[in-house]
Amino acid sequence: MRLPVVIFCGLTLISLCRFLMGAGQAAPSVPGWIPFEVPSDSALPIVDVRINGREGQPLVVDYSVREVLLDTLLVVGTGMKLSNQGETEEIEYYGKKEKVSVAYLDTVEVGRVGRQGVKTLLIEGGDDIGVRDGLRAYGRMGLEFLEPFRLTVHYPRKLLLLEPSPEGEIPDGSATFERVGRALAVDVLVNEATLGRFVIDPSASVLAIDKKWAEKNGLVEGKAQSVLIPSLRVGSFVAKQVRARLSEMNKLPYDGKPEGVIGSSLLRELSVTYDFPRSLVWLRHVEN
Repeated sequence: MRLPVVIFCGLTLISLCRFLMGAGQAAPSVPGWIPFEVPSDSALPIVDVRINGREGQPLVVDYSVREVLLDTLLVVGTGMKLSNQGETEEIEYYGKKEKVSVAYLDTVEVGRVGRQGVKTLLIEGGDDIGVRDGLRAYGRMGLEFLEPFRLTVHYPRKLLLLEPSPEGEIPDGSATFERVGRALAVDVLVNEATLGRFVIDPSASVLAIDKKWAEKNGLVEGKAQSVLIPSLRVGSFVAKQVRARLSEMNKLPYDGKPEGVIGSSLLRELSVTYDFPRSLVWLRHVEN
């Protein structure tokens, strides 16, 4: 069986210092940061990826899927050569189980980092992002590609940095996450008093809270459809006066019975860093 090999370039001191600086810091303009696009109803970045040395292949960065997924339209349309060992694998893709072909990519590179011998699943029929807001994506980079790295997504500037997870001290302000099904779960403190377990889901359009949990903790009364939260804390990050939709979380596709979901309505205002090897996440306010 092939094992992916991590390849990377040395980090610049400037890049590390930028990460350590606090809220309000503008996005850096140093090598390694790459532009991305994002649909209006999600916070899933679409970036140009180099696949087998070929530039400009737009893929969605999406840790909710494990694998690297490629649309067969991209493979056929570009004449891409794949190392295919004739394997197949059954997956559940957007609620449907289907058998897909397995192939291996020589290299997949994003910015200044990449991996070799990357297993990929070939999906027929296109990615569900499709053509939206004039954007197009031909697959997804899932957790199996991302897990050796630290990913920072600066939404206001639409810049993304993928880099090796550094050794040594951990910068202040992080929250520990747990992968629960397709999402990342973190402890959240509401109004500096009520502890809850929320999932971070860039594909969700809004910030939402379970209605029964909100009623139980005195956050809402009556038949309200939403609630204004004075403060929401994740690690050292605090969001003030944020509007949350009241939902029935047990009807949403999340494992672990979370009390809420942090979606794109909040994430798109922030810089978000995921350190996958150390299971840490930082949320930061930034200037537009």
